[in-house]
Amino acid sequence: MNPIARHVGFGFVAGVLCTLAALMFIPGKSPPAAPEEQIPEWKRDGWVKEPTEEEQRILELATQRLGLPTETDTDRPGAVITSSETDFERAAKAGTLLEREPCTLVRVVDGDTVVVMMRGFEAHIRLLRINTPERGQPGFGEAKSALQALLDKASLALEFEQPEKPERDRYGRFLAYLWAGDALANVELVRQGHSQFWTKYGAGKYAERFKEAEASKTATAP
Repeated sequence: MNPIARHVGFGFVAGVLCTLAALMFIPGKSPPAAPEEQIPEWKRDGWVKEPTEEEQRILELATQRLGLPTETDTDRPGAVITSSETDFERAAKAGTLLEREPCTLVRVVDGDTVVVMMRGFEAHIRLLRINTPERGQPGFGEAKSALQALLDKASLALEFEQPEKPERDRYGRFLAYLWAGDALANVELVRQGHSQFWTKYGAGKYAERFKEAEASKTATAP
């Protein structure tokens, strides 16, 4: 090839590549526009390159090694919610939850688990310090019915062991005490004989109430 033509050819290719590179990094330059509602919020201020699978894997590994919370890590025992920003989550992170958070019953799952609505957030709640029979075990239906009866038509409120740090179990359920009016449902289920005072993960702030309920149950047993 003629040396002059070769230099002109290389110069043309280099010019095209430089132009493309410049276009890619011009602020606000983006791929063909998509409808606003289809663009994730974090992308709307400009074109942000999504990580490759390898980059994502490295990021997740580093996050795990550092013990940082992730959107898929909220079922870790002791984890505070960090995903979708509901009023409840903002209050939890800010440490401004009420001592007793009002809630409404959605449904009773079993003798120690309910689904409630609080601050517009639907949450699964595992009642602290009790452990009622699982589905298929003797007493399951009785424990579930007893909890339903306690909660029906009552003003409900949740109380966490540490209001500034609501905790979840490994299934993602919040761990809490559930008040039905002036009655603590967790304690009442022990008093009625549907559970023992369950201290596998600690006795908690209402240990004396649970002990009294267990003693009362024993005293009235036939």
